Amino acid sequence: MSTEEAEERLAAAGFGWATLSDNGVIPRRYDTLTVERVRVYHLLPRGVSKVAGVAADRAQRGLERAECAMVGDAAADLECRVEVGRCFLVRNGLDKDPSLGWALEPGSGVEVTKAGHGEGFAEVVHTLLDGD
Repeated sequence: MSTEEAEERLAAAGFGWATLSDNGVIPRRYDTLTVERVRVYHLLPRGVSKVAGVAADRAQRGLERAECAMVGDAAADLECRVEVGRCFLVRNGLDKDPSLGWALEPGSGVEVTKAGHGEGFAEVVHTLLDGD
């Protein structure tokens, strides 16, 4: 079921205040599930999101978008790219969730690291500190 359909069902059941956020694929497999990939969803009150959190933090600190960067490994993280000057996806995020392939396209607003996990994060830190 799509997140849109899930939200329609939530609203019909009296939970219109809630929203469902797709946070991407997890690498773990479960013998009891007959799905190719397991996805993680966040059930949140409307208006609560990673994007809203980044926007609030920027405002509180008086930072311009261009002064901020973020690193993530999932779809919900990449939504934050509208609030930062540079958005990075660590390679393992793309490896575990091929639907994020759009991040490789020019103009996506996302830079994909060569390495994954902690090494990918370190790659971002070096990139930012070196002024690349």
